[in-house]
Amino acid sequence: MSNTPLISIITVVYNDVLGIEKTLLSVIEQTALNFEFIVIDGKSVDGTLDVVKKYLDSIDILISEPDKGLYDAMNKGLSVASGKWIFFLNSRDFLLGCRTLLEVQPYLNEKYDVVHFNCKVSNDYGDPINVRRFPKNILEIKQWPCIQHQSVFTKKIAIQQLSGFNLDYKILSDYELFLKLYLKGFSFIFHRNIFISNYNSQGISAQKDSIDTIINEFKLIQMCHLKKISTSLLAQLYFKKYLYLLPGSYLLVNIIRKTILRKR
Repeated sequence: MSNTPLISIITVVYNDVLGIEKTLLSVIEQTALNFEFIVIDGKSVDGTLDVVKKYLDSIDILISEPDKGLYDAMNKGLSVASGKWIFFLNSRDFLLGCRTLLEVQPYLNEKYDVVHFNCKVSNDYGDPINVRRFPKNILEIKQWPCIQHQSVFTKKIAIQQLSGFNLDYKILSDYELFLKLYLKGFSFIFHRNIFISNYNSQGISAQKDSIDTIINEFKLIQMCHLKKISTSLLAQLYFKKYLYLLPGSYLLVNIIRKTILRKR
């Protein structure tokens, strides 16, 4: 077996002492051998780093220093990764089983640059959450951010050619990266029926305070790269924004989510 790991798993964390251990263990317990594990900590002060250091023997690279946010930390992980394929599994997300990496490796076909599997979605309590349906194909990326990095393996060389994540965007930089990959002609494949991870739905993009940033970044990204904006998704985002202004907004959002969306 080559000394170069086939897969680089990158976990980014900042002040998540309660959530990081499950993520770490889901990677450490993998039965596959040809992968490396990189953890990027933003200089946590809540005990997160103490938890991470418990597993230093199973972590190939640990960087703990201040950063400029999520995507700066993800870029740091990319800069030290030596794998052919990159997989981001950030704190509170986790792989579904100890054989996950073994099972996905046959699908990491040289013909493709981005291999998209499926993921389950839950809240902080482990309850399943209704979300948008799995994308039919990559053409949907012109309408909405249809790719979740918690279930995507991307060739490192493809990300490098686009200089990684754009730090001008605080929440949707991953959407911009995958949109640029699509527009530059990189190849995508989707495996709807293969579930590999659990995605925690209560990250920064789900917070009330983030909705204006999401709307602005979505418009900027689409105008920059597509020269037009998906009015359908924009209308949904504005509707969500105004729902948040109402009393009991989270309850209203959850009712609508259960009515319109579905479990993966």
